[in-house]
Amino acid sequence: MNDQAKGIYHGPSKLVAPLALTVFVFVVMMNAADFLPVDVFALLTHAFAPHWRVVPTADVNTTFALALSVFALMIAFNIKTKGSSAGSTSS
Repeated sequence: MNDQAKGIYHGPSKLVAPLALTVFVFVVMMNAADFLPVDVFALLTHAFAPHWRVVPTADVNTTFALALSVFALMIAFNIKTKGSSAGSTSS
């Protein structure tokens, strides 16, 4: 995993590979929640949350939040690696 992350991200960061693995495992576990017996959860939660869905990726808000957080991290690590060149103008 670390070699793959180094092939894509050329900066000196020890956080990128564990972060990529964490996001991957998080997405797999969210999609694997579909294999749980949904009827049991529906019986338990119907009284206080009748429209609750077991699979987190069935709700577009969860997927959108994960996409936005990965996008923000991608921009932050890119700025950290390459630096901000907004103020440096050389002629």
